[in-house]
Amino acid sequence: MKRIVFLMLALFALSFCVFAEEPMTEENTGSRVEIEFCVGDATLIINGQEVVVEKPYVVGEGVTLVPVRVITEAFGAKVGWIKETKTITLEYPDVNIVLQIGNTTAEVNGRAETLLSAPELTQNGFTMVPLRFISESFGAEVGYDNETKRITVVKEAAEEGTTVEGAIENKYVGDSYYGWSMENPKDMYLEDRAFDGMNTAFLDENSNWIDIVISTKNEEYDFDDDFEEWKTTFKDYTLVKAEKDTSDKNKMTMHFQARNKILFLDAYIIVTPKYIYVVNGGFGTEYPDVKEEGMRILSTFDLSYKDEDIYDLSNVKDGMRRFEAESIKFEIDVPQELMLVSDEYAENEFRFASTLENDTESCVNILVFSKDGVESAGALAETDYEHNKKYINEEIVKFSEITEREYDVFKAVEYSYEVNATFKSAVNRDVFFEIGEYVYNVHVGFQLPVDNVEEKIDGIINSIVAEELDFEEVGTIMRNNDEREGTKTIESLRLCSFEVPKTFQEISASSEAVMFLGESGLFVAASISDHEYTRDEFRAVIDYQEKEYKKTEGTTILQTAEKRVIGGDAFTYTAIKAEEDDGAAYNEVFYILEDGAIYIFQMTYFEIGYSEHARQQTNEIIRSIEFE
Repeated sequence: MKRIVFLMLALFALSFCVFAEEPMTEENTGSRVEIEFCVGDATLIINGQEVVVEKPYVVGEGVTLVPVRVITEAFGAKVGWIKETKTITLEYPDVNIVLQIGNTTAEVNGRAETLLSAPELTQNGFTMVPLRFISESFGAEVGYDNETKRITVVKEAAEEGTTVEGAIENKYVGDSYYGWSMENPKDMYLEDRAFDGMNTAFLDENSNWIDIVISTKNEEYDFDDDFEEWKTTFKDYTLVKAEKDTSDKNKMTMHFQARNKILFLDAYIIVTPKYIYVVNGGFGTEYPDVKEEGMRILSTFDLSYKDEDIYDLSNVKDGMRRFEAESIKFEIDVPQELMLVSDEYAENEFRFASTLENDTESCVNILVFSKDGVESAGALAETDYEHNKKYINEEIVKFSEITEREYDVFKAVEYSYEVNATFKSAVNRDVFFEIGEYVYNVHVGFQLPVDNVEEKIDGIINSIVAEELDFEEVGTIMRNNDEREGTKTIESLRLCSFEVPKTFQEISASSEAVMFLGESGLFVAASISDHEYTRDEFRAVIDYQEKEYKKTEGTTILQTAEKRVIGGDAFTYTAIKAEEDDGAAYNEVFYILEDGAIYIFQMTYFEIGYSEHARQQTNEIIRSIEFE
């Protein structure tokens, strides 16, 4: 992954044309914005359009308070809310503001500023903030007409290649969670920052860039092999430096430099017991001063977080990251160790998985559907519940009943289940609730042991803030599950046909072998026909396989070879359980000798998918087998 990111950025820089996603999703972050209204009037005119809002009002010595979300979203900023501390966060290109209800001290890009009046929370639940402070922080001007008593807020369109007022001015930037710091590349802007902080990208107006990519180090990692692989990354460049230092096993380093006629690349790779940090930059050769400054800044990268004059890019607070999905106006606290793994451009489905080694169970998943597709929260809960009970191994999973529950901000229908697998245990909860015309499904899971796990799940669910969506604007969002019933006939295997569920996805197919991925695991059918096999040779193949199973560490034979007549054909059947590292799987294998060829049909079940339904499904596949 790190090389893909690195090479893609290098290719972009080669043409000096970067087509990058803007930091804010709203179109008007760089456009002209004009807001006009009278104090006490519930109607604001934003860029010529009337918008009905909570009425602005005046407090203290003439300080106008306005609804934060309406005003800031007019600029294209992102608004966050931390319920426990009543904290408001505002994100805008190069401007990050933190406010707190009742507190006259605000934080702008890490620096404290005093407000003339503290933000307030109205009886209707609207957050009101000082208009002038917010507007001027975003580079806008506030005017007042004494005759008409009207207030105007105007932010002119930003010139290409410039940034708004409030750019980060600290000497250093860094991440307190991942423990790094670096001199602030003040001539660049923060072009991209991943939710989990594992990718941070700076860019200037001429497409020179600095990028910091962090990945989790796995057990198989080999430093020397990685060094050689990195060298091949620069095979289309002139390599001018390739150094490594392994003297400190807790901080092994590599340093590469490469160039061609138009681009100079500089990369540091720092390997720690937990993470691999890739700190790299690309600089156009026509900008020698930028290159020298960029190389100098890269050399200041340090795995220690400085305490003074630093802008902290981390979004971790009290062990949580605040996730905001602008497309569905949804916010939730996510444990700091989870990373966003779903499509970054998704609109109604967001999935988070753990970055911790050997933790494959902890997750947060968010799904949103319109009622015209799923009817109601209760109906979706019933469908989801029955589906999971059908496909999940009933021997290791214990389900609760579906119940109703009232959380802080909504009523929900929910169920939970505990998983006690061979190597891992986990607690999961699925919560379903409605807001307007949409149904929300939030799934939270924790791999055990976790202290106070139920309270942690409660805290995540109670952190949710969701606004009612306009159906005319958002439209229908259907549940796109593969719910096809029935079977499809497979005829690609040599002289053999059989039927698999329509939901099975074909991975590969030839006359010698076919492979499918099902909901419960992997199904493979193969034929061995290099010569005409006798009955004794057929038996020898099965005996040899059983001996190999017995010799393999972590493998348990559940059923030695036995004859089973299925669908009129006599198969030899074996079953095993395989345990490796931190996972387990079950295998059912069916052998048959037909016209001198050996046919093998094997279903490998994920441990959690080894259910009675899944085994019956496999039996139906075997029953459907026909030979020419």
